[in-house]
Amino acid sequence: MRILVIFFICFGATSFAQTSFYRLYSGSGNDKGEDVVQLEDSSYVIVGSSSSWVDNQAAFMLHVDSLGNYLWSHAYGGAEVDGGKRVLYKPGSGFFIIGQSNSYSTSADYDFYFVKTDVNGTLISEKTISHPGWDRVHDAIWTKDSTLLVVGETLPAQGESNIFLALMNQNGDSLWTKEIGGMGPDKATSVIRVDDSLYLVGGELFIADSGFVKGIVMKINNQGQIVWQDTINEITGESGITELALAPTFYYGMGYSKKSAEDYDPFFGRYNWDGSFITGYVQVENNSSKIPNEMVYIAAGNRMALAMSKYDFAHPTRVYDMLLANFEANDLYWLDQSVSIEYEQMEYIGQVITTSDNSTVFLGSSDCQWVCETSFNGGGHIYLMKVGNHNLFPQTNQYTTINDIRQLVTISEETTPSIKLSYRFLGCTPRKI
Repeated sequence: MRILVIFFICFGATSFAQTSFYRLYSGSGNDKGEDVVQLEDSSYVIVGSSSSWVDNQAAFMLHVDSLGNYLWSHAYGGAEVDGGKRVLYKPGSGFFIIGQSNSYSTSADYDFYFVKTDVNGTLISEKTISHPGWDRVHDAIWTKDSTLLVVGETLPAQGESNIFLALMNQNGDSLWTKEIGGMGPDKATSVIRVDDSLYLVGGELFIADSGFVKGIVMKINNQGQIVWQDTINEITGESGITELALAPTFYYGMGYSKKSAEDYDPFFGRYNWDGSFITGYVQVENNSSKIPNEMVYIAAGNRMALAMSKYDFAHPTRVYDMLLANFEANDLYWLDQSVSIEYEQMEYIGQVITTSDNSTVFLGSSDCQWVCETSFNGGGHIYLMKVGNHNLFPQTNQYTTINDIRQLVTISEETTPSIKLSYRFLGCTPRKI
């Protein structure tokens, strides 16, 4: 039986049409949130991995209402390690979870993992794509004919990782798989549909001529054939594309420029459908390292919402925290709206989505709870944040009770996380490219 602790921290915005909130969820194990989708009734379904059901990691699905209140949850998987990375929803049919698993592998490696449930999260079927190597999912989308296009990477027994693509039907059957790679480490991190049967895939590819891993975007068709591919030549040295996002007449590519093993600068670019560069820049960071992770285009207000990992050099004992922010959609410059999530351990972002009321929801996780030794937390929690009206980011200035189906535990003000509103980005210089 699922035992789940829910941390309620809500900033009320009753004077606005939109509601902002910040919620934390955790159980007795280590919990990680990877993806979120909004349903017709404005509720949300979250997927990820968790050891709160059993000692090993399981894939899970959590349903919460429009304010983040718990409705139901389920776990899926076998006797070993399983996790959900993306969830796709089909109204009237149910949910399709895509992730990775080594519970069913005959060679103790990881395979692409498929879970199909009804609208209440009840398991209908589960399958894996058997493929030699350790396979990891990074993104998945619906195609026009309602099949599932999955992108990620595969690590063979010998050599470096390769880009791994797969097309599945709604029963989890593999229609085709494709491996792309060569001498160095390669992976696909993001996929978007740009036409009825054409897709853009972003990621990283080792370019032998340069000796570097470079950010790459490729257009593929419904059979996985490459129409064109291009590296991000606007950045010298090592780079990567971490996310692609659609706009009405162009697309965005977001990633990083790597200066050293501990130093990354974020990159933002805007491109035509043929891959030609429109505008963009590398944000040169003098006092920190930043890696963009997830983003979404929001037509209302012509803005982008993004999440990036940040590490401040002034605090060498700290690990990467999360920075959630908005920026202007045409020239890609920062707006004065952002919030940081800073705990004592590593923070992650799983997904950023736009909502039915033209707001934004951020889903992620942290390796540590407010007090890591807290007995009811197994070492990690999930956060769900909704931005309110006028791009109002929620604050943790109200403290309520942790709701546990087993017991009630009160959180004091001293153990709340540090979430800071910031209105100006200092110590960085945009470098036009």
